[in-house]
Amino acid sequence: MDPKKVNPASHLPASRISINLGNERVFVKIEEIYYIEKAGRQTLIHCVNEKFKTRETLQELEQRLGTGFFRSHKSYIININRVERIVSFPGSSYYEVKFEDYKGKALLSRDRVHELTGLLER
Repeated sequence: MDPKKVNPASHLPASRISINLGNERVFVKIEEIYYIEKAGRQTLIHCVNEKFKTRETLQELEQRLGTGFFRSHKSYIININRVERIVSFPGSSYYEVKFEDYKGKALLSRDRVHELTGLLER
């Protein structure tokens, strides 16, 4: 490959992700995503100014998101850079993850709490 023809942007981590909304494709800045949630047949992407509904699976989105995201529960992917606190519920099999400046909450499985805590303490 000719080094002069290499696109330098192709070596940078993605700053946006495209989301298929059926009849349109929207481009969302990765840092604006709080979390992604599976709700029935839909996947909800909770962002700073908007919530998007898509039929894309969590697995499809997870493969495109990169290292700043963490599969906290079978139905949730969270942006670890947006996490503010983790709240436990005695006798429950999960925790709640709360985010900076956002009312929505994601679930965190008990078996993933130590892994997430380790990522957040870096």
